Amino acid sequence: MAKDFNFVKRFTSDKAFEMPPETFPPPDQVRTVSVADADHMRPTDFSIWLTHNGQSRCYPWWIADNYHMINDVFGGNPVWVAL
Repeated sequence: MAKDFNFVKRFTSDKAFEMPPETFPPPDQVRTVSVADADHMRPTDFSIWLTHNGQSRCYPWWIADNYHMINDVFGGNPVWVAL
């Protein structure tokens, strides 16, 4: 069966990467914990740090690597990072 590549027509030089907004919707509520309460982390864990508009977040690499993306909200602004 031949693969349908019609989706490629969405990619143009002025919009190199566009996906429907419902593909990765930002979460309504993000559960975060303080550094002191992050007992799921080990001192040797690699992590990804993001800072946006004065807010910082840390994401364990072993969690981000499983999902290949970080989908969060900083001060009401959706943030999406692909790994």
